[in-house]
Amino acid sequence: MKLSHFALATAACIAAGNACAQSNVTIGGIVDINLAHGSGSIANKSFVGSSGIGASQLRFTGVEDLGGQLRAGFWLDSMLQPDSGAGTPTNTNNQASGGAAALAGSQGLTFNRRSTLSLGGPLGELRLGRDYTPSYWNLPVYDPFGNLGVGSTHTLNGAITGATGVRASNAIAYYYGHAFNAFATGQSLQGLNVGAMAYAGENASNAADAGSGNGASVRVGWTAPAWSVAAATGRTRNVAGDLRQTNLGGAYDFGVVRVMGHLVRDRNGAVTAKGYLLGLTAAVGIHQWRASVSAYETDAPGRPKATKLAVGYVHNLSKRTAVYATGAVIDNEGGAAFGLNQAVTAPNARSRGFDLGVRHSF
Repeated sequence: MKLSHFALATAACIAAGNACAQSNVTIGGIVDINLAHGSGSIANKSFVGSSGIGASQLRFTGVEDLGGQLRAGFWLDSMLQPDSGAGTPTNTNNQASGGAAALAGSQGLTFNRRSTLSLGGPLGELRLGRDYTPSYWNLPVYDPFGNLGVGSTHTLNGAITGATGVRASNAIAYYYGHAFNAFATGQSLQGLNVGAMAYAGENASNAADAGSGNGASVRVGWTAPAWSVAAATGRTRNVAGDLRQTNLGGAYDFGVVRVMGHLVRDRNGAVTAKGYLLGLTAAVGIHQWRASVSAYETDAPGRPKATKLAVGYVHNLSKRTAVYATGAVIDNEGGAAFGLNQAVTAPNARSRGFDLGVRHSF
């Protein structure tokens, strides 16, 4: 359920008179909370976690019709930790220094997921602010778990792509073939869809790292009724070595079963990595099953590699509420030591984990 401009009109008008000019303002979000467990060869961990199948969030969105087929829109989206009520830090400059927080959660509520203002028309959408990089989109779109929870693809969990591997701040972007002011990863229109972004680290011109945090990202795809495919690439400058991200993804919907996959190649300075995911979803009525295998390997000494198998089940209680269970196991080799759900495991050892939870959208 979403609260439209009508339900918010009184409060909005009291707070700021010009808020009443919005033709559509919405408050929405997701609360996803779970019991999570991870086991490793060194240490296990159990905790109350979040975002197992839906990213816990609070968002404010709005669209205004400007006439002449032109529209304006905004999107303010904050990541939540419902187990503690804490917010999540953002990153202000697309560098490690821009994401630091003295104490986790002490920064309060931030619109770290997305904070954008858009202008759009028949020729596409111009979007400014903090948003997902186009070179990230293929990872969640072509992952049965949407890159969420213990089952999410290891091509991101193990990635070497740094601060802009998912989002970038101080960005100017152009989108074509996507629903206006939308979450572009899930709302591509039929036919050609394009996303292109440039972003800035905003360092002083005389600084030793003047160009760090500057970058660009582009994605080009095609969406048909039963299938879709897309390729993307991005590069972020960094004084210690540029970050590069390239991937290709696709999916085919057979009706009950949808299969998908993606290939990735990343580079961080002198280190190169490659990976893949193959997965599927199967839905029958209120039941959904998910499964994937993903792997990620770098050319660092020993060639660390991790391979992950994940399976999950979602039971939809209503359009807005679901319960779920996800399990995963990861095998490390070449000196890799990835643990699931915060477990600690020795190099080349196995780790297991599971999520049991409930998701509610509003």
